[in-house]
Amino acid sequence: MVNKPDREISVNLEDVLDQLDLLAALIDEDFNILTINREIERLFGNVTGKKCFEVFHSANAPPDYCAILNLLKGGSGEEEFYEQSIGRWLKVRASRLNIGDSTVFLHLAEDVTERKKMEMDLIERERKFKSLFESAVDIIYLLSPEGKILDVNPAIKSIGYSKEEIIGKYVYDIFTPNSRKKFFDKLDNLMKEGFLRHEVEVVSKDGRIISMECVASIIRDNGDVSSIISIHRDITERKQMEEKLKESEEKYRTLVEKTHDAVYLLTPDGFLFVNDRVCDLTRYTKEELYRIDPLDLIHPDDRERIREYIRRRFSGEKAPESHISKIITKDGETRYCEFSVKAITYMGQTVILGSVRDITEKKLMEDKLRESEEKYRTLVETINDIVFALDTEGRFTYLNKKFDEITGYSSKDLIGKHFRLVLAPEYVDSTIEKFKRGLSGEKIPLYEVELIGKNGRRIFVELNVTNMKGRDGKVIGRLGVARDITERKKMEKKLVELNETLKLINKILRHDLLNDLTVISYALEMYKETGDEEIIDRAFKAIERGIKLIRKMRELEGLTNLSELRKISVRKVVEDVTEKYQEIEFKVSGDCVVFADEAFGSVIDNIVNNAIVHGKTDRIDITIKHNGFCEIRIADYGKGVPDEIKEKIFEEGFFSGDTGHTGLGLYIVKKVVERYDGEVWVEDNEPKGAVFVIKLKTADHKC
Repeated sequence: MVNKPDREISVNLEDVLDQLDLLAALIDEDFNILTINREIERLFGNVTGKKCFEVFHSANAPPDYCAILNLLKGGSGEEEFYEQSIGRWLKVRASRLNIGDSTVFLHLAEDVTERKKMEMDLIERERKFKSLFESAVDIIYLLSPEGKILDVNPAIKSIGYSKEEIIGKYVYDIFTPNSRKKFFDKLDNLMKEGFLRHEVEVVSKDGRIISMECVASIIRDNGDVSSIISIHRDITERKQMEEKLKESEEKYRTLVEKTHDAVYLLTPDGFLFVNDRVCDLTRYTKEELYRIDPLDLIHPDDRERIREYIRRRFSGEKAPESHISKIITKDGETRYCEFSVKAITYMGQTVILGSVRDITEKKLMEDKLRESEEKYRTLVETINDIVFALDTEGRFTYLNKKFDEITGYSSKDLIGKHFRLVLAPEYVDSTIEKFKRGLSGEKIPLYEVELIGKNGRRIFVELNVTNMKGRDGKVIGRLGVARDITERKKMEKKLVELNETLKLINKILRHDLLNDLTVISYALEMYKETGDEEIIDRAFKAIERGIKLIRKMRELEGLTNLSELRKISVRKVVEDVTEKYQEIEFKVSGDCVVFADEAFGSVIDNIVNNAIVHGKTDRIDITIKHNGFCEIRIADYGKGVPDEIKEKIFEEGFFSGDTGHTGLGLYIVKKVVERYDGEVWVEDNEPKGAVFVIKLKTADHKC
């Protein structure tokens, strides 16, 4: 605004500037605003004549990021910054214009806020992906389509290698020759299907052969395969456990090995057996399942394929032992299921033993995440573990669907809640202490805790937790992976119990029976010399003790039977036992159904026999009540049980008084009841005698 010719030119520029979808202004060398367009006037009002740095930056002088200042210092005149006064990201371009004798600057500002938000979101996603990648317990490889290792997480140290040693090699370079051949055989299938699950054997740096479960998924870029995510889990310990179970009982091992969720036995004529989970999955009752054609449950897309698999198995031909297929529930819903099947011999005929895992939720989650973030979806949903995130106060900020599946809780209800809510009480203090140490920077090794599921079930998990950091490098919480090891713990416990029982049987054989045989031998020798009839009586008493020991050992053998429990009527078992004692007056009332086996009869018989032989009772009342559980009260009117031995009578080898013999009867009672997940104790009866109480879970619910 210096002279008339310049003013005419400026008016023409105003018309041009008003057409721009930018913040546009003409500014002189003293940073005075000469001309503005409509966009600036809309945001700041009529600011012509004011200093640009006062209006746009609320400053007393041009800031360091001023585009005009940049231009005057010989720069490009371009700057990008966050403008606090309007809360937006701007990209500013300044250029020098000579108008007459004056120099002015054309100042153009573009709002790039949305682009900056997208850039920051991308950075945040990459940060989360990297954090999960680095903290995973399993080895995670990023491979080229040919199998070359492009990246690997720190878990590679578990097999002795460093990242520097392994990156650049081909993943199959550390496979055994047999696994390498299988890898090449399956590579084409991975490229076609996009997903592959198989087992490989890996050679560690120190030469150990490690069994690995491998789950691989391809990542596409514009339709082409750009890379492969391959997750390797060490299953060596699981393999060793399976071998131990196989050595102890092949039938039990097969069942445990194949059981994931729903379990069935199939004959050419239909289902021979289904467990309750099959009912839950299909929404049919057991009676309906036994009547229908099993193939009617298979989705039409998969039905002919499954029909062919069944034909091959019953013909003795090979068929896939695992596959993913869809089923149709009773109400018409389609569910994705993972089948694990095997032909076995059962009661002299070939049947198909199958277990089914519902993976519908996993499939739906995979589809949903694939739309938003391919890398993150592939990693999180392929890991068969709980993934969680906590803030610095220990409150959940994220839980994956595996948490819902394993614990029964809804993750939505726990977001914002402290992790102590799902911990078993005895683990709360130590876990909080480890959480605080981890936040302070200490590296916490793997550790085990127990979670309490929504239904009260205890769940053993193995935790691997690491810190999460924000853009400024400060710790903002903890990210962790929890692996369900409940089944492994159960297997270990069962093996310990089995070994204890076998040791007891061995002890009886070596000690008690040997002692009785020695007494018999000595008595017979003495009788030959003296002819004393009392010595023969001593021999017969030793024989009688030996017979009783052998009978008790038969009951002990029942404790080593790991066969499946079935539904049994308590009253029917009680009545079968009481028929053996005609000289005793019995009063039996009530009934309920429990899960048990043949050993349950010995439980009732041992308690009744104990009341007659040791308690000297001539009358026994047996009451069976159903109160959400089954309570069996066996009351006698004999001598009773003194308070000082109430806690001891169920111990192995304990006996009291002249009538005590092996000390095994009530010990067997306790062990059998515990195998049924029940309890047993003794109380005083009124006016005299004892009451043995057995508490068991009922089994008379509907599927």
